[in-house]
Amino acid sequence: MRLTSAAPAVVMLALSATMVANTLPMGIWSRFTAGPAFFPLVIATVTTVLAVLLLVQALRGDAADAGWPDRSALRTVGLVYGALLAFLLLAPVLGMLPTSAALLAFLMIVVLRQPLAGSLVAVAVTTGLVHIIFIRWLAIPLPRGVLGF
Repeated sequence: MRLTSAAPAVVMLALSATMVANTLPMGIWSRFTAGPAFFPLVIATVTTVLAVLLLVQALRGDAADAGWPDRSALRTVGLVYGALLAFLLLAPVLGMLPTSAALLAFLMIVVLRQPLAGSLVAVAVTTGLVHIIFIRWLAIPLPRGVLGF
């Protein structure tokens, strides 16, 4: 077994344990609906199962060594992390919907290099669905920012 084969599984297990430890005190169930810890617990459970499967695969020696990413993959990871950081900083200022649209457009056009027309359609549909589901249907007060939406 190589350390590089087992490392992702160990990291996933640590992140799952951290998520459970930090969200479990919030409560899994709240009267008639799922509580704030319900979905993080579901995600942590699925992640734990996948991590255990990865670890078993690494211990058996069945896992292929992924090696280090090339320059292009590192560029992609850097762009995605930068976009997510910009999203976190800009969402309270510009509002959740415009910032989400800008993030999605950036990821599709710049990072994934998808065609412009299809990317803009995907951005419009996704932003519209976020608005309908979260603002209209669930009435969740998303950050509005200076743009007012």
